[in-house]
Amino acid sequence: MANKNRIFVIALVMFFLVIMGGLKTEAHAEHWYKWDYSSNEYWMTNNWTWLSMQDLRYLVLPGSHDAGMSETHYCAELSPGLTFTKESHTRTQVLNIAEQLKQGIRFFDLRPAYERDRNRLWMAHASQLIGEYGIVINGGCAGELFDTVMNAVINFAVDHPRELIVLKFGHYWTFEGSPNKWEDPVYKYANYYQFLTDIIFTKIYWFENPTGRLRDHLIGCSSSDCSRELLTKNLRELMANGKNVIMLLERAKDSGFHYPSYGVLDAKDLPIYDEYSDTEYVDRMAEDQIKKLRSFNPSAGLFLLSWTLTQSSDEAMACAAPLFFNGCTSVLEFAQRANDNFERLFLSRWCELIKSGYFLPSIILFDWADADKTRWTQKVHTLYKGIESCP
Repeated sequence: MANKNRIFVIALVMFFLVIMGGLKTEAHAEHWYKWDYSSNEYWMTNNWTWLSMQDLRYLVLPGSHDAGMSETHYCAELSPGLTFTKESHTRTQVLNIAEQLKQGIRFFDLRPAYERDRNRLWMAHASQLIGEYGIVINGGCAGELFDTVMNAVINFAVDHPRELIVLKFGHYWTFEGSPNKWEDPVYKYANYYQFLTDIIFTKIYWFENPTGRLRDHLIGCSSSDCSRELLTKNLRELMANGKNVIMLLERAKDSGFHYPSYGVLDAKDLPIYDEYSDTEYVDRMAEDQIKKLRSFNPSAGLFLLSWTLTQSSDEAMACAAPLFFNGCTSVLEFAQRANDNFERLFLSRWCELIKSGYFLPSIILFDWADADKTRWTQKVHTLYKGIESCP
């Protein structure tokens, strides 16, 4: 009788483990949970029962590429008033950060630029071109003010404690003067890492407003193996005690501004495979990203699927001097082309890819990030996990 009772208890425990998602009887079979699509702003909150049990590798976060570029200012000039970098080169978003957060975007690619004249930080989209004979051309535009972006993040984090936000800062630039002159700070400052610490990292970490302080929301790690800790804890563990922001700083460790236990993380503390396809052809981009996903080893970290198109040098030249060319295709027009084909080139094929053994992309990065992208990424997650059935 005792053995029978013991067997019954074991069977009952196993049954509840399966029901609660702690044990899977078959890969990706989670039909017990009904996904709530009713709110983009609260999509993680409304699905907390399920998401709280997932670790970062099994989330799919909608991401915003060059997230602070919903507007443009101080574009690079050859002479005062004669810009050679345009909005058509650099504007990647239609919605500002506050609006993107409300529409469900949760991963933000943020690129600070320091305005030396007025001692201000902006978000930016800039690049360096090396032409014939080694001629270096720096071009870029500023986007949203740093303070505006950080206020939006803090306000949202305070009001949405169960919505995870990932901020990745990198691609640092400086600009000044008339004409607006853009420079890579690694060449501008003798002590580049001191510049990063004093001008950028310190301002990010200590930013606060009447609503709250960013540092109070930062998710840190206590072990020496920060990467493993961040990747293996479930969301409930990661987001304990009101922490709901992961902040990644490129080159924080090199600069000595690296305090993991306080949530000041180097980008390498949370490895993210992030390789864009460098093409303006949507079918070519889709195949390249799927190929990269196929070869990705999930133990290496998170995979970022970069659903973005890139202007060719000819297209960029046409945008710089449209009067001499037959018009040009802007970054936002390329974004619309890529996004119009996401369902055809990826989502409609996702079930086939799952059956072929593809792992989950943890982040899907978009230009023109909005509510549609939030819904698409949720669909990628629910199909992979078996919450919704593949045909």
